[in-house]
Amino acid sequence: DVPILSSLANELKLHVGDRETGWLFRSRQGGHYSKRRIQQIVKSVAEDAGIQKRVYPHLLRHTVAQRLADEGMREELLQQFLGHEAPETTQRYYEPKRTRVKEAFEEAMNG
Repeated sequence: DVPILSSLANELKLHVGDRETGWLFRSRQGGHYSKRRIQQIVKSVAEDAGIQKRVYPHLLRHTVAQRLADEGMREELLQQFLGHEAPETTQRYYEPKRTRVKEAFEEAMNG
């Protein structure tokens, strides 16, 4: 099970319609998208959005994980959400980032 926002669930219900089996996102030929094609789609959408940084599917996963950690999701729940076997893999999302350290330093020095 993967938790998703109810707004996304509603969009997916509209997309899937009455289908009960098969690929969630079907290619024009009715099959599935290759990994390479998914990478191309993500890159294209990022370019259309004006994003300059290199964007790829795993970065989206990493970004969601970092945001959940930043917003206070408990480490063991994030580990379960991501499907990590080893806690150490999840712990990296809870290490202080350089930008946060820099901001804390500046705040302390100016405060």
